[in-house]
Amino acid sequence: MPSSALVAAAQASLENLEYEAASSLAEAALRRTDLTLDEQLSAYMTHGVALVVLERPLDAEVPFRLLLRLNLSYEPPAQTPAKAVAVFRKVLVDEQALAARVVARQRAELLATLRLDCPPPGERRGGRQITVTCVLEDPKRAVSGVQLHYRRSGEPDFNALALRKDDELWLGVLPGEWTENQSGATVEYFARTLDREGGELAASAEPGAPQRFDLTAGTVSDARPFYSRPWFWAASAVVVVGLGVTGYLLHERATRLPAHDLGPFEVD
Repeated sequence: MPSSALVAAAQASLENLEYEAASSLAEAALRRTDLTLDEQLSAYMTHGVALVVLERPLDAEVPFRLLLRLNLSYEPPAQTPAKAVAVFRKVLVDEQALAARVVARQRAELLATLRLDCPPPGERRGGRQITVTCVLEDPKRAVSGVQLHYRRSGEPDFNALALRKDDELWLGVLPGEWTENQSGATVEYFARTLDREGGELAASAEPGAPQRFDLTAGTVSDARPFYSRPWFWAASAVVVVGLGVTGYLLHERATRLPAHDLGPFEVD
């Protein structure tokens, strides 16, 4: 008998209240190696329900457990007897707890391989761009992004900035408009890594104990190069005009002087 027909026969026996036959047929089907996933789920469910009805609830936990390890979100069919559903739910709680422990262990193992280091850039002057550089060790390539969180000391909330990957480094730039200040300030910051689903992995520090560096007083206008400031171009214009006037006067004087004023030179 083909495997699919064996699974269908087990299900039909269950519906006809032939529980011994349903259990035996489902068990035989599960020994096959060519079942589809849906056929495996159906056979495990049929076997478990038949065992519960046959007053073998502890034995029924085994096929229910194997079913849930194939699909932890599986829901029993609507016509499933209540006492079979009760056994199934008990096993579900156990398997969910086990799955959570497995995920927690895998996460801990992953975090142990990650290292994110974002050293303070040292004291910087306000009004200038400041680049924060983070070095990431990620041997399992689990990190898909790095975020920088920063604020001035005393502010309630952190700003967030997505860092840009550059080979093994992650870089972020704090704009001069944000760093400018009148009397000095302290920047508090930390960076965190994100997985492909946006979940947080390793961090360079905790929000309650962030890293810090100091800003001296400075504004964006102070940081501009001298040739970009309005006064420079105004002064340059005056110099250019002055040079033009001086050149014109010299030219006029030279063309109006009599020949004997030219010293040793002669004019034809």
